[in-house]
Amino acid sequence: MALMKIKGSNLTVGVSNVTCAGITHVTSASAEKSYGTVSKAKDSNGDVVAALVGKESYALSVSGYSTAANGPNLGDNISVGGLTGKVTSVNIEKTVEDFSRFSADGRGLP
Repeated sequence: MALMKIKGSNLTVGVSNVTCAGITHVTSASAEKSYGTVSKAKDSNGDVVAALVGKESYALSVSGYSTAANGPNLGDNISVGGLTGKVTSVNIEKTVEDFSRFSADGRGLP
């Protein structure tokens, strides 16, 4: 049954260079760059003559399985492809007796 494979220490699901406290077996991950502020200044003709771009940040997302009763906690470390940040939200997707499926979102700065 699948539960025995999840308990194994050598399970590989095809996602590498990803860690999140509380998730032992990662099944998917993503990282997206965004900017806090984007402001544009226009002249009298309506043409953009200047732009101010705020500090960049990263939205990180990881989901996977854990045999722990509670998964990631707010403020735990999350890392996707060398980008690191802190967990800002956690969701328990499914729970059975032996394992749970968690997803965690986080924010990080370069």
